[in-house]
Amino acid sequence: MKRTWSLVPLALVFLAWVSCTTVKHLQLATAEKSVRSPDSLATLHVVGYTTADAYFHRFDGYVRFDQPDSIHFYNTTGANGFVSYRLSLAFALARSNVASLEVRQVKTLETIGTVVAVTTVVVVLVAALTHHEEKQAPPPQTTSCPLVYSWDGAQFVLDAEPYGGATIHALERTDVTELEHLASSNGRYRLLLTNEMEETQHTNRIELMVVDHASGVVVAPDLEGMPHGFTAVHRLVEARDQAGRDLLPWLVEKDQATWHPDLAAISKHLPLTDVRDHITLTFDRPAGVRNAYLLADVATSPWGASMIRPMLEMRGATLGLFYAAINANEGARRKLHEWNEREELFYLDVEVEEGGRWVRHGHVIGGGPVVAETRAIPLDLSRVTGDRVRVRLHPPIGYWMFNAFRLADAEAPIRVQTVAPQNAQDGEGRSVLASLIGDDNAYLTFATNEDRGVVSFPAPAQVRGMSRTVFARTRGWYEIRLHPLGFPDLAEIDRMTNRPGYPVQFALLKFRTSADNWLAQAAGEGRGSNVMSARN
Repeated sequence: MKRTWSLVPLALVFLAWVSCTTVKHLQLATAEKSVRSPDSLATLHVVGYTTADAYFHRFDGYVRFDQPDSIHFYNTTGANGFVSYRLSLAFALARSNVASLEVRQVKTLETIGTVVAVTTVVVVLVAALTHHEEKQAPPPQTTSCPLVYSWDGAQFVLDAEPYGGATIHALERTDVTELEHLASSNGRYRLLLTNEMEETQHTNRIELMVVDHASGVVVAPDLEGMPHGFTAVHRLVEARDQAGRDLLPWLVEKDQATWHPDLAAISKHLPLTDVRDHITLTFDRPAGVRNAYLLADVATSPWGASMIRPMLEMRGATLGLFYAAINANEGARRKLHEWNEREELFYLDVEVEEGGRWVRHGHVIGGGPVVAETRAIPLDLSRVTGDRVRVRLHPPIGYWMFNAFRLADAEAPIRVQTVAPQNAQDGEGRSVLASLIGDDNAYLTFATNEDRGVVSFPAPAQVRGMSRTVFARTRGWYEIRLHPLGFPDLAEIDRMTNRPGYPVQFALLKFRTSADNWLAQAAGEGRGSNVMSARN
């Protein structure tokens, strides 16, 4: 630390750095693995944790996984209270009592055309150097898509993760994602785009949808990306899985408590006879309402997203032919779509009970896994009997995580303005504006983890007394960088393609193998054998 602080005066000459803050919701097993090695001195900076009863507790400090049955939480103290860098044990919790962690990561990113206050420079540089001394950042563990950071007036904050799953050119799509942290600064909105995954990203277009509305109106986009405003939003009254377990504490609020299946326990019982969870959601039926929307706050799970890579790698040297067929042949694209509809890995059907029978009303698109988004799915309640609305979903085990579900109606008038970018520069300061305007063959391509760009937009004047919600409308696709490929695994390809439910069995076997390897590594380092959490 003394060596770190000796560099503080040098920070005064760097006025072109800002902090880029990421707060990620990590399942316990994922959080522990992100430490990279079973070193008892390795720590994670957290801003809170969710306990097994679905309650989120704020805690700004550090955690260590240095005991097989518990997690230690540390406060930080420092000389004269100026900067915190010494750890002192605050408390410990049993692993079985901790469901997930909110992990804070601070990175330094060079800005483009921005000068920042000296005090910010000092804090950011010291934080980055301190983090570097403690632990090198791990390589990407999953596949994702471009990450979009919003300028909140002081720093760039992770805010969106568009077009997840669009891993082939023919699957290019448009996503509408809310920018909760975006703030107007000097009459402008500014976004930072980065590539932080092992992939090449192609962004075709980005623009803002600025929605002005009355205070208290909840705004969410439908599956076509059209924003809707609602004055009446109804909470869940009951949520249960196929075993009758109460999921209401996990799903009733949009918060840090995210439900996901316990892969560590489930993977011990392969093969499964049923590869799905079956979730039933119950709402009080709004009086006289015939049409409503299900507001679904869901995302693809980190483990589910990571399965895209091995599914592609099993095709070996024929992967290029697979890509070419999907890109050129409508029949091949239709078969891929039918497979996805059957397996529901990234598109999840929504059913509504109508007079004792379940009827499909739409589907949810998987986003994330780093940032989840709210989607509004229209529901026709005209054939629903009784005073309750019951909705059912059948997520394939391990591919989805759920944050909250709400029922909305009473649409309110909203004012939507589409704002094109005014300026866009890449990390070398070159203008890339032409690549981000219009749906065409001009793409902003990020081929490495060093690529980034800053895009600015004029901020429309806001009507006094109105509230504002801003969305990014982004179109593009990405290609995963794969390891050297050999012969295709024809038997595995056949099982994946033609055996319903096999992707779940495949993913759970991968999870169990990964867990066993981690346990063996931990045991070899003197950590003991039981380092996996009771929850995934």
